Order: sequence, then structure tokens, then C-alpha cells
Amino acid sequence: MRHRKYLGLILGLGLSLLVAASALAVTTSGRWSSAAPGTNTPLMQNINSTYFRFWSCVNYNSDLEAYWDWMHHWPILPSTGTYQQHDACRNTTTKKLLIWSATSLADYSVEYTHYNNSNVSTNWSQDY
Repeated sequence: MRHRKYLGLILGLGLSLLVAASALAVTTSGRWSSAAPGTNTPLMQNINSTYFRFWSCVNYNSDLEAYWDWMHHWPILPSTGTYQQHDACRNTTTKKLLIWSATSLADYSVEYTHYNNSNVSTNWSQDY
């Protein structure tokens, strides 16, 4: 019975942390129209993870796959890709989800990579 004495306090602290974390989360979104390979989302500063979604995607050469990379932006050096992912790029309203994470905080963006062979039109959003 002694363990129940602190159950309310522990649950309250846990819920407070959950609410605080969700209040601090940022979502940005946009629509690209015929964006060329190498196009990046706006810079996300001082983060270590992101949830990237895209939908209503049209990749003009094939309509099959879109390749995305989580770009690490360095203070002086050119940005570098950390991990490329891909998913189907078809003109549907189905949202595709890609997740990236790192061990330390840095500035990042998501890039429609040069691995793609055509421009893309798509809706996108990123949570970080």
C-alpha cells in the first residue's frame, strides 16, 4: 500500500512532461510545385529528430519513388546527408511518413535528393 502513496504524484509529473513536450513541438508544412532535385525544407535548428510526411506527390519522370535525405547543416562546411530514405510518390492523399534521428542536437533540413531524376510536386510537413 505504501507504493500507491506516490502514484498520483508520479502520474501527474509524467502527464506534465508529456504536455510540455507536445507544446514545444514545432510543425512546418508547405506545397512544392515542380521542385527540382536538391530542394530543401526550411532549416530546423537545434534538433535531433524529425517526422517528415509527404502526400499528393507527383514525380514527373516515373511516379514511382521519391528519395529524401536528412541534411546536417554545419556552421562553415557544406551540408551533408545523414541517411537517405525513399517511398512511393503517387498522386494519392495517403501520407507517407519518414523518421530521422541523431544522438546530438544540430541544424537539419529534409532534401528532395539529387538521386531523383525529375522534379516533384508534393505537399509536405515536418514535426520536430
